[in-house]
Amino acid sequence: MSSGGVLALLFLLGCGWLLLATVRAVVRGGLGPADPPASHPGVDPAGFLSSR
Repeated sequence: MSSGGVLALLFLLGCGWLLLATVRAVVRGGLGPADPPASHPGVDPAGFLSSR
């Protein structure tokens, strides 16, 4: 496979990864700061750690 073929394959894999990440974010309802994962510590408005 030529170097152009390798680059095309990497580009297509990257596009596929981006598509899957986008679909996953849409299905979850977004990845914004308003809904952090439960594994991350919560912070209250004053900036202190809180157990949500």
